[in-house]
Order: sequence, then structure tokens, then C-alpha cells
Amino acid sequence: GAKLVYVSTDYVFDGTKGNYRETDAANPISHYGYTKLIGEKAVQEILDDRAVARTSVLYGWNPARANFVTWVIDSLKNGKEISVVNDQFTTPTYVGDLSKMILALIKNDCRGTYHTCGAERINRYDFAVKIADVFGLDASLIKPTTSDKLNWTAKRPMDSSLSTEKISKIKNPLDIRSGLEAMKKEQKVLK
Repeated sequence: GAKLVYVSTDYVFDGTKGNYRETDAANPISHYGYTKLIGEKAVQEILDDRAVARTSVLYGWNPARANFVTWVIDSLKNGKEISVVNDQFTTPTYVGDLSKMILALIKNDCRGTYHTCGAERINRYDFAVKIADVFGLDASLIKPTTSDKLNWTAKRPMDSSLSTEKISKIKNPLDIRSGLEAMKKEQKVLK
């Protein structure tokens, strides 16, 4: 039979502690996180042969939709100064690596919940600086700010970083530099 892998998010957590394990209680603070948690529960109730893959801050090349990394790259390439929060922590995930983790879940007939994200906890500002470094862009255009200075419409967890201890037993997630280097290499192939 077919296996369902439901892709969820780190936003099922409230962000009060970070480095969340799969066994930690979910407590979403946004509508998005709440709807993803409802999806997780629905899949768990209906299917036995299923896995939940929680991920965080996906990045990669997508001509249809910008993501944090492509926004930073485009802004810096155009000489635009950007403000990036230094008090929100996540575990950014390269989409190519996410697909490999999901395939590993399927090949190993894994069931239950797995945190399929990058191996490294980082704040958004430091992540932006690493992006500039890997892509050879001017990091001085990146200015640190705090979440309370930005006017976001939806609440965001302050530290929604995920532990990758469980997924690492079947596939080691990439650290940030390795994910960005893979993305840079992919850019050369796409051109």
C-alpha cells in the first residue's frame, strides 16, 4: 500500500523554549500553526501507515514564490538595505534535503512524527549574514532589528527550532552552510 507523509511545520509550537522534540506538546500561536496541527491529528486518526514530517523555514529556488533566502539574495544583489530580526530562532531547511529526508522516511517505513529540518538552530539575522557570505554578497546591507519593531500581521514563535536527533538516525540533515552551498550549486545548473 501507499504511505502518506504529511508535511507540517515548526509553527505547531509556541516558541517559548526551542529545540523542540517530537514528543513535546504542540501549542500553536498562529492560525497557520493551528491548521497544520489539525492536519497532523486528522492524518494520525485516519491512517496507520503514515508519517508526519515537521519542517522549518524552507529555502531553495522557486521561480513562482520567493522565500527568505531568495529575498535576501535579490535584495542584496540590488544593493538594497534590509532589516532582519535577530531574536527569532529557527532551523532552516534546504528543500533538496527535505525531499531526501522524506524519501528516507518512506524507504525505512517510518511511522509517527519526525522533525525533518536543517541541523542548525540560528536567528534570522545570522542566517542572512551566512547567505551573503555563501553567495558573495555585501553583508553590510543587512541590519539587525528585533521582532517588536516589525509590524507582522501574524504572531510568530520566537524560538521554533526543532531537534533533529530522531531523523538523524536514518538521514543526517544538512547544516546551514551545506544547504546554502547545495542551493548555490543548483543555481549554476539552472542557468
